[in-house]
Amino acid sequence: DVCSSDLGRGAVQITSYLDFWFASFLALGAQAALRTSSAFYLLPVSLFGMSVAAAELPDLARLGSAAPEVWRDRLDRALRKMAFLNVPATVGFLGLGGVIIGAVIQSGAFGPVETRLAAWVLAAAALGLLAATSSRLLINAFYAQGDSRTPSRIALGRVIAWAVTAVPLMLFLDRLAPAPGTELRCGAVGLALAGALGSWVEFGLLVRALRLGPVPGFQPPWRSWMRMVVAAGLALAVSA
Repeated sequence: DVCSSDLGRGAVQITSYLDFWFASFLALGAQAALRTSSAFYLLPVSLFGMSVAAAELPDLARLGSAAPEVWRDRLDRALRKMAFLNVPATVGFLGLGGVIIGAVIQSGAFGPVETRLAAWVLAAAALGLLAATSSRLLINAFYAQGDSRTPSRIALGRVIAWAVTAVPLMLFLDRLAPAPGTELRCGAVGLALAGALGSWVEFGLLVRALRLGPVPGFQPPWRSWMRMVVAAGLALAVSA
């Protein structure tokens, strides 16, 4: 069980390590773009994802063998709480990633083209932000019930989904340049897209496992999430 728990929690670190390893085979600047975008991407993951999931774990453990509707209500409220913070972060990264990165680190050799590439990588990674943070909560729901094997098996599925898509995406996009006349290429964007896809695969499998197992009828708050996306999109339009 300890090994299973470690595997489940370590899937993100495994894919992150492989990201940088794969990026070493791409055009110059791929690893720098990944490292730069990761610094911004991990901020909401830590503040609005891991922190909420960790805070919820003791309360989830206290639920024990409570009725499924009690579990559904608790998970629904926690997922809404996460999304209230992560949806604006996602929309902000998608629409204003270049402004954010440029304002913080653009100077010297890190010019506008480097900022553009890092912003594209950040936007691609942000597509999986809500799934990645929500998955941490659902994994803790399994841990609270003493099940560490199911999340570890699903984590393996995430790594496989990432691996299957990462290589073709990075090789295809590494032919494209973020701007004419530059040696930089967009292969790192492909790695970030594969990571986002892997996050959604993991989230979908976790939802399915909960629905078929300890929490029958469980569904993520899709409608609430969509309302948050619309509100965040309107705010982005105003700021733009």
